[in-house]
Amino acid sequence: MADEITESMVYEALGRIAHLGVTHRRIQDLGLVAGVEVHGERVRVALALPHANAPTGEELVRQVRRAVGSIRAGLDVARTTWTEG
Repeated sequence: MADEITESMVYEALGRIAHLGVTHRRIQDLGLVAGVEVHGERVRVALALPHANAPTGEELVRQVRRAVGSIRAGLDVARTTWTEG
């Protein structure tokens, strides 16, 4: 049986993602990771984007999927985005 995926493992993977438009700043440092949920092999990462059509939004989602997917092959990575006033 494989080791259990934990929220701290996901946050560690997310900590390697730099924001595309802000040099040397990680997405966590910028408050773009609103939360993480782990349910077995399913991981949900909530991203807080400044607006729904943020130009870097889709690339951030791809990077999140890659980073979290690197924890273990076969993880189901979902994501939620919302806008902030």
